[in-house]
Amino acid sequence: MKTAIFCIVTFFGVLQGNLWGSPKVVAKFGQSQCPWSEQLKQEVWNSSTFQALLDSAGIEREEKESSEKDQNVPILILLSSSGKEIGSVGYLMI
Repeated sequence: MKTAIFCIVTFFGVLQGNLWGSPKVVAKFGQSQCPWSEQLKQEVWNSSTFQALLDSAGIEREEKESSEKDQNVPILILLSSSGKEIGSVGYLMI
């Protein structure tokens, strides 16, 4: 799991230096009964390692409510400073 966190943050950090300005990571989680959402929250989103890496890269964090039509939750979305989606990563069971 630590490798996955490192890869995600490295990807976000590399993008920060590009033309997109200061990016933002937006997390969308499913209902509280969703085991994958809860696991992603606990193991990645709320981890001190992930938070520290985002802070050191100057990347903002935001959590948004998912709507009922959102089928791809949980998901972490990288947005440019203008709000355009740059990329996303979902939960993968390995």
